Amino acid sequence: MQIPTWAAITAGIAGITSMVGVLANLGKIISGVTHALAWCRARLAGNDHAAGLPTKTIVAIQQPRINALWWSIGKMGDKPMLQVVGDFNTTNVWTNNVRLAGALIRYRRWGVLSRTERGDTTVKDLRSQYSGNHPIPPNEMTRVRVSFHFLLKHREPNKRFKVDIAIIDQFDNRHWLKGLIFKHVDAMF
Repeated sequence: MQIPTWAAITAGIAGITSMVGVLANLGKIISGVTHALAWCRARLAGNDHAAGLPTKTIVAIQQPRINALWWSIGKMGDKPMLQVVGDFNTTNVWTNNVRLAGALIRYRRWGVLSRTERGDTTVKDLRSQYSGNHPIPPNEMTRVRVSFHFLLKHREPNKRFKVDIAIIDQFDNRHWLKGLIFKHVDAMF
């Protein structure tokens, strides 16, 4: 049996129309994903700062001591808690005083997944022996201690704990120090 010409043309047009509809929706999906990735890249690159605000205010380096970067295990009740502490020489490279708002630690679990925890910063006052929430004057260097305390949700890290640290300033700039090796307190010497 032969299909009438008008039925074949109608079926062909319907097939083409449905294919065009699928391609149009696929284009919308791809466009949406592309826009979402561009938004994420802009947020991670720090392009969302208001005009006139600095994007880099400090430079930090590890203090040159064997015990400048260390970690230890403690307990919170019956749960194991990880304590990670780092001492850094930090210089204000901006033209005004800078205050630090905190720190982030990022480490890998099982070699693939990364985990980020928040921590505290203390700044040594240039005019005294005390540390706290002191400003860092322009072009001055002082000692900054970052400390993290969080419950272990996995096994204890190796004696050498490789992490990335971000020191956060008052403008929410994250100054990353990558690939830092923290040693267990028993493995220092």
